[in-house]
Amino acid sequence: MFAFRVLPLRSSNTSLKIKRKFDTTLTLGRSFAFTMKPDLIGSWMREAMYSKADLHIHTHISDGLMTPEALVEHVAFKTDLKVIAVTDHDAVEGAHIARAYAQQFAADFRGLEVVIGAEVSSADCDILALFIERDIPSGLSAAETIARIHAQGGLAVAAHPFAFMLPLVGISGMTGARRLIQKLPFDAVEARNATPTELFTNPLTHFINRRGQNLPEVGGSDTHYLPTVGSAHTIFPGTTAQDLRRALETGQVRAGGHIYNPLLIFNLAFDTLFNRLPVKKVLNAPLGSHAD
Repeated sequence: MFAFRVLPLRSSNTSLKIKRKFDTTLTLGRSFAFTMKPDLIGSWMREAMYSKADLHIHTHISDGLMTPEALVEHVAFKTDLKVIAVTDHDAVEGAHIARAYAQQFAADFRGLEVVIGAEVSSADCDILALFIERDIPSGLSAAETIARIHAQGGLAVAAHPFAFMLPLVGISGMTGARRLIQKLPFDAVEARNATPTELFTNPLTHFINRRGQNLPEVGGSDTHYLPTVGSAHTIFPGTTAQDLRRALETGQVRAGGHIYNPLLIFNLAFDTLFNRLPVKKVLNAPLGSHAD
């Protein structure tokens, strides 16, 4: 997480400086600087087994560039994630496909578990619905959307609360809940989103959340392509989806990871525009093709 403290500056430097060390200092304007100290793994985790989960992933069922099956194979063989949530826009179909595939070849996929989810487009903001089984209608108010998620026994997470990004070459835009995270009954807030545009809004989310409901904070890559899966993630005690849910409900989660290289967005947008990476026609790789 990030701890903020304000420091007086002696120089008149008006530029923005990012010092990539354990203490990351953002120099803003002439008078102040924020010092942010990452504490991605709390002391409570050092005494017990903990795992990583990516709670925000899109497949070709909505606007992603990979099939659910290819996603499962990549995660199992190329990452250290124990749990993933497939959260296509307004659809749980991709998540069901991914879960069935992971369960069918559980031994090959090293016990990887898939949470059924969706990124629901409410009238007010984007909301991650986790641990649901059926689609949640889009276009409802944020309050009604959260109620529908809870009615299915699911958890509602405010996705990238302070983001705003227009659609880009077939990839949906981003609309955040902003200060609704201080008012509505969200179960958690996404305080670490790996999209490069969230470099400065991630700390803002943490800052506002700590002065509001102080909701559990999670991380998710919000990825649409395999290379960035897990770049931002949620750290939790345990190894299973049930452990993850318990940690979310008790506030024993931490947001970890980092944003991914912004140049990747332009490369993928270019390739997609010229049909080098067709959004809807990605072929499945053979089982085990990503194995080391």
